Amino acid sequence: MRKGMFWCVDADAPQPELITVSVSCSADGDTDPSAVFTAKSGMNFNHRAEWEKLDKRVRRGVAYNFYPRGRVEVRNGRTTVFLNPDIDREPVLRAVCEAFELLDEDAPEEIAVKSNGSRHYRYGAQKNARKGVGAWES
Repeated sequence: MRKGMFWCVDADAPQPELITVSVSCSADGDTDPSAVFTAKSGMNFNHRAEWEKLDKRVRRGVAYNFYPRGRVEVRNGRTTVFLNPDIDREPVLRAVCEAFELLDEDAPEEIAVKSNGSRHYRYGAQKNARKGVGAWES
């Protein structure tokens, strides 16, 4: 099982492409002591900081908040997937479960999914639509 963060490159694809940053962990969220986290909590990764560490070919010339994103938290035997509502879909959730090994034998039986439409999880297309830039017109 793994915890960390992800970006969804193509949520409309039958098998969505994810960019992930993760680390192995126990069902209680414990990791190898050598793991270095960038989130303020010190328990997980920060999207902006980790995006900058990725190879330029992976980043494809876009900012950390261009693609819709989310994270997988594992604590006290509970797993929670936080994600932007635009990617709260069956194919994306299946890809997240596979990438983070959430269906393995040692994984918790229940996975909570929290769709988060807050400013924190907004991404490029949403920001531009709110400003009227590149928004779809009817």
